[in-house]
Amino acid sequence: MSTIFSSGWEAGTGILDSVWTGYGGTVGDMAVATDQKLTGANSLKYSIPSSAYAAYVYKTIASASSVYVRFALRINSVGSGNEIPICSLDSFAILYLNGTAGTINFNAGSMGYIGSNFTYALNTWYQIELFYIQNSTVGWRVWNGAGNTLLAGPYTGSAQNNSPVTEIDLGPMDGQQVTMWVDAFVADNAQYPGPIVTSFYPFPSFHPSY
Repeated sequence: MSTIFSSGWEAGTGILDSVWTGYGGTVGDMAVATDQKLTGANSLKYSIPSSAYAAYVYKTIASASSVYVRFALRINSVGSGNEIPICSLDSFAILYLNGTAGTINFNAGSMGYIGSNFTYALNTWYQIELFYIQNSTVGWRVWNGAGNTLLAGPYTGSAQNNSPVTEIDLGPMDGQQVTMWVDAFVADNAQYPGPIVTSFYPFPSFHPSY
């Protein structure tokens, strides 16, 4: 396992938390917050009004033929309308939030949706893991907030793109009202980071059973 980078928004340096390369959209719609968090003292909160287009952080990385990520997600409210991309491994594999249906799903570009939609509950923490392997496979799964129960997946499918990942985006990248938090982000180039098992925090479970 080789961690590319991680962020718990604990560095106290604002939205970028010392590891993110930059941000897109309206920076004022994001803030390091203490009102909700999975671990530590902070998380990143998105409070996007319906008039806003996007608000997200991004990380540029050295070309990686495989990328695995884990992050925690808590949704407070979301407007009805189009699906919102909320985590992107370049444009090759994207996690979408659907407010009308109350679901999230993972799309591998021309190969379409991977696995089944996951129906989320509002104001509930989940830990989500995604991966993309160049010209090979993509996959995802969802854990409960405690990291000890697998709620969806593991789902896998084809990744018909022969390009490496050079950027990871996190946050709503399309115009729609949403209030949500993210926390405990980790990117790895070899395998799933594994969910944080909160009863044993700060020791992550790198090889959880499922």
